Amino acid sequence: MRDGGKITVMAFYFPNWHPDPRNEQVHGRGWTEWEVVRCARPRFPGHVQPRVPVWGYEDESEPAVMERKIAAARQHGIDGFLFDWYYSNEGSFREKVLNNAFLKAANLGDTKFAVMWCNHARQGVHPAPYTMHPETFSPAGVSAANHEVMADHLVRDYFRHPNYWKIGSRPFYAVYAIRQFVNDCGSVEAAAAMLDSMRRKAREAGFPGIHLHVTDGGLEWMEKIVTGVDPMPENDPLLPWAGRSGEELIRVLGIDSTGDYGWPVSGDFPKTDSAGVLRDITARWRRKIGGGPVPFYPSAMTGWDPSPRTVQSDKYEPRGYPFVATWSLTPAEYRSALAGMRELLAARPPAERVCLLNAWNEWTEGAYLEPDTVNGCAYLEAVREVYGAGRNFQFQPLEV
Repeated sequence: MRDGGKITVMAFYFPNWHPDPRNEQVHGRGWTEWEVVRCARPRFPGHVQPRVPVWGYEDESEPAVMERKIAAARQHGIDGFLFDWYYSNEGSFREKVLNNAFLKAANLGDTKFAVMWCNHARQGVHPAPYTMHPETFSPAGVSAANHEVMADHLVRDYFRHPNYWKIGSRPFYAVYAIRQFVNDCGSVEAAAAMLDSMRRKAREAGFPGIHLHVTDGGLEWMEKIVTGVDPMPENDPLLPWAGRSGEELIRVLGIDSTGDYGWPVSGDFPKTDSAGVLRDITARWRRKIGGGPVPFYPSAMTGWDPSPRTVQSDKYEPRGYPFVATWSLTPAEYRSALAGMRELLAARPPAERVCLLNAWNEWTEGAYLEPDTVNGCAYLEAVREVYGAGRNFQFQPLEV
């Protein structure tokens, strides 16, 4: 990095480890997803389950609990958290962690945060049955009127916070399922109008706009449809866009960057060889980083294992998510992946040097950095070794 610029490292944060009223309506009073973690069992020979957190099954909505997470993240070179953020026509969901714990942490300091709107339906996958017909408790998306309320909330309560992550003075705002957003709005133009309204609100608050980030898989899906690579579904909102380009979609929606949440790789069921996973994702990074009309921010994963989200007494067969192939990187493999990512990002301009970590705490998907009883702090130490920020964290294991 000739200009001395650093790489910004942000970890996705999944806030489902505290009691939430909407979860309690479905699962009972006091329920958190730790119940799913505790119930996990090995589904095939050599399968490591359950995963046991060294810090225990904590309530993340307590400021003291979040303070330990912030300290561990900062001391291992992570600049902040990119919170999975849920909002629908019913209002906000799983927001207590951000409001009551993170933003009230005594050691918040200069820790950055931003939100990714998880605009997908809330389904009964805690756990999901073999029949693959989980109940939908809340549909995806918001009405135009509720999107205005949502945008006001984002700008007023988050974007204006001094710790909110900004790129080029613009608040970073991610949309997880851009394809779903377009479907819910009914057209690309209607989706663009909603996003433009949010930009206007941001400008009125004193910002030059927003930095809109979208998960790449949904955008790639739309690009393949409009360019004719994949067939156009009947009555699809993209029908008027047939024959147009993916770059036009990016321009009209005002997308500023794309990136992965999870790694779009597949392999043998029930366990995929990690060497193949690393080969495929490295090839993807080399193709995507610097290869498109807008920056691509890669993500680094420790593994992928959503089997805890299956009914443990059902057979584990390839039925689709969460009955899918699993894989796991060793700490050494994870460090190698981080180093490879760093090498590619270091050659990019400053605004493109962003590394996303999936995730801080996706325990029921096998993607987490928090210490467990098998690897301890090894994955966090890999981040620290590669990105070299902060002092050494003197980890003290807690009784479980």
